Amino acid sequence: MPASVGEKQTYLSFGEALRRERELRRIVLRDVAEATKINIRYLEALERNDFTYLPAGAFTRGFIRSYARFIGADENEMINAYLDELRQQERPAGRRARDDEDALPLAFTPPGARPAPRRRVLLWVLLALLLLLGVAAGLALPRWLAAAPARSAATAPPAVHALADAGAPGAGAPGAGPTVAGAPGAFAPARP
Repeated sequence: MPASVGEKQTYLSFGEALRRERELRRIVLRDVAEATKINIRYLEALERNDFTYLPAGAFTRGFIRSYARFIGADENEMINAYLDELRQQERPAGRRARDDEDALPLAFTPPGARPAPRRRVLLWVLLALLLLLGVAAGLALPRWLAAAPARSAATAPPAVHALADAGAPGAGAPGAGPTVAGAPGAFAPARP
């Protein structure tokens, strides 16, 4: 944003222009924060052109609109100045990486960017394996549950088999319930 200073023209950055507009109207930053409900740290970052800790673009543009509206500045002009400043900050880093032949490729992936193709393939393989495991478990579970009574009879404790084989009192009598080893009238098998 051009601003004339004496004979020569200087260009203010977005943050400097925002601060200048606020100070011309004699508004304190805390008043802006209270009126717009924007955290004062975000407002300070805007005035410093430090966009690294600000939320995603749409939120930041909303902050700038609210800020500009409160101080009486043109909202669209401030948004455009912000976008220009953002482009200016991104351009030098991109040029340096391209101009430097020895520069290693950057491994940084910005938040919200799509994962690398290798990761996507790995994700699909993992999901397919989980699905296959779920189908296998769904098919095997009914067979396992059907075999459960046979397994429980084969693995019953020896005391139950001894009661049934020895003909314990009341073992075959109608209406007689099962007896528990150690209970009065229960048959306890001899230990070898």
